[in-house]
Amino acid sequence: MNKAGKWVLFASLGSFASGCAHGGGPARHLTTPAVQGREDPIARTITAADLVQFGVVPGPGKPLEVRFRLGPNYENPITQQASVAIQRDLGAGYGLEASYLFSRGAHITRNHDINAFKQSGPVSPLSGTPTFIRFPAAGQTTDFFNPLRLQDNNYESTANAFYHAGTIQLSKRFSRNYAINTNYTFSKTIDEVTDFNSDFSAQSMIDLRADRALSAFDQRHRFVFSGVFASPLKGDSALERIFGDWVVSPIFIAGSGRPFNVLLGIDANGDGVSTRDRPCIRPAADQPCNPNSNVGRNTGVGAAFYQVDTRLARRFGFAEGKYLELTFEAFNLFNHTNFIGINNVIGTTPLTNGNPNGIKGRAPTQPFGFTAAAPARQLQFGARFNF
Repeated sequence: MNKAGKWVLFASLGSFASGCAHGGGPARHLTTPAVQGREDPIARTITAADLVQFGVVPGPGKPLEVRFRLGPNYENPITQQASVAIQRDLGAGYGLEASYLFSRGAHITRNHDINAFKQSGPVSPLSGTPTFIRFPAAGQTTDFFNPLRLQDNNYESTANAFYHAGTIQLSKRFSRNYAINTNYTFSKTIDEVTDFNSDFSAQSMIDLRADRALSAFDQRHRFVFSGVFASPLKGDSALERIFGDWVVSPIFIAGSGRPFNVLLGIDANGDGVSTRDRPCIRPAADQPCNPNSNVGRNTGVGAAFYQVDTRLARRFGFAEGKYLELTFEAFNLFNHTNFIGINNVIGTTPLTNGNPNGIKGRAPTQPFGFTAAAPARQLQFGARFNF
């Protein structure tokens, strides 16, 4: 703080660790003699006898084996954070603050299928990337250490995440019957994996770097305004009795759309998994992929978010220290539709834009049709007696 008491500077730095399991454990096999069925009143445990009719003999080392293991040299995830802020007293109860926040997550757990060691097959017409050869034809060699093993999932602590945010905030303490707090944040979040579930593994098991992208929760712009406004009327006249003792508290929130991952829903690269292949850009269904146009992770752009909430309160005094307060609260006051879910699986539908958006009017089952929305308008009424 300077001598005049008008400026204040804050800074912080920290590192935090979380406890987790240590690496080096044995592999666990999905194809064990008994596989637990879905929890359901009519479900039961699936046994090896149930799979015989499909020619599947479960067990370690059997065809179509799926293995899960904790990789060697596993480290606990850590977070490193740094922030700096400067505040300025503007007078009359107003304050202005500018701040910057940095956060880095390291040793984040991700799944890595380590069964493949090369990717030498022909280019996929849907993804524009080379395919994996599992069972080679004449003149070819397999791309897998064990072609009979469907997956060899290794849980590693090798992923990273980064967050940068700059915020400007204007606030006013409650005086002269009102207070306000408004801020704008410009931020960017990058990570290398969404979740350690094997469905979120990298598109190519030999190129993890290609999955470094915007986070699914990245929101570039966010603006919030909130305030408390009390009626200035005080007295015993009819006008003052009707319009006095009212308090209205509005909140306005606006934010840019968050990314979503565009997927084919098809095993386009031949690795045996259909939940992580991304499309290429091609002008039409009968046209080939544009060169080097396989889209990155989370390149879709979701819908923006706008919402107004408000609270209206009125106090009725009875005696000293005793009053009845009636409240009315509205969430999403103007009933604005905020879409939050998009059908991101396009199948063989050609992708003509590398940064697609959701399309209003499309059915949820169609590519880029919206599948969910934030809550519609909600109203609440309340009463409280203080004594």
